[in-house]
Amino acid sequence: VGTIPDEICLFSSLEEINLSNNQLEGSIPECLTTMTSLENIRLSGNMLTGTLPTGLLGLPNLRRINLENNEFTGSLDNAITFDDESKMGSSPLQFFSVKQNELEGTVPSTFANFPSLETLDLSENKFEGD
Repeated sequence: VGTIPDEICLFSSLEEINLSNNQLEGSIPECLTTMTSLENIRLSGNMLTGTLPTGLLGLPNLRRINLENNEFTGSLDNAITFDDESKMGSSPLQFFSVKQNELEGTVPSTFANFPSLETLDLSENKFEGD
C-alpha cells in the first residue's frame, strides 16, 4: 500500500510507466501530464482515486493508457483537454481503458477526433447518455 510519488516525474525521459496491481492509493500526480516522452501508462488493478489529471490524453506520444480496475471518479472531459486543440487530430493514442471505475457523466464526443484509437473500453462505470 502506497501512493504514486510526485518524484516519478523527475524521470522526464520515461517512455513507459507500469505500476499495475500494486495496491496503490491516492491520485495520479498532475505532473504526469508534463512527461511528454510517455508512450504507455499502465496503472490498472490498484485503488487509485480522484479525477483523471487535466490533459492526460493530450500527451503527444501517448499510445496506450490502461487505468482499469481502480476507483476513479468524475468525468472524462478534463482528461481529453489539449494545450493546442489542433494537435488532437494527430494524437497517436491507440488504446484507452478505464473499465471498472466510478466515472460518470456523458462519454465525450471528442473521442471521435483520435484517428489512431483502436480500443476504447469505458465499461463498468456510471456513464449516461441521451
